[in-house]
Amino acid sequence: MTGSTKPPRNTGMQLRFVQTGGVGGVKLVAEINTSQLPPSETASIEHLVDAALAEAPPKTETSRVRDDLQYEVHVTRGGTTTSFHASERDLAPNVAALVKRLAERAEPRR
Repeated sequence: MTGSTKPPRNTGMQLRFVQTGGVGGVKLVAEINTSQLPPSETASIEHLVDAALAEAPPKTETSRVRDDLQYEVHVTRGGTTTSFHASERDLAPNVAALVKRLAERAEPRR
């Protein structure tokens, strides 16, 4: 019998989402590892991430609108991290869809 090799472990995609600003100034954070999610949810989130990253990068200027929500998204996949910042008023459609999905999982943090 020959030795067997295990297939590489799927480490998934790691996401860190931070929302700041707004009227109350509450900071919301979500940290997600897609390898810990059901396959259908993993596929859905990865599709949203791919669509958002394929879209023109959002503007990175600081918003001058008082109480404007600010979003920070970090995506780590295959050892490479891609990050972007956006404000509520500058969200492109695919980025907005990703932000909405991640915000649903976010919790208040200091």
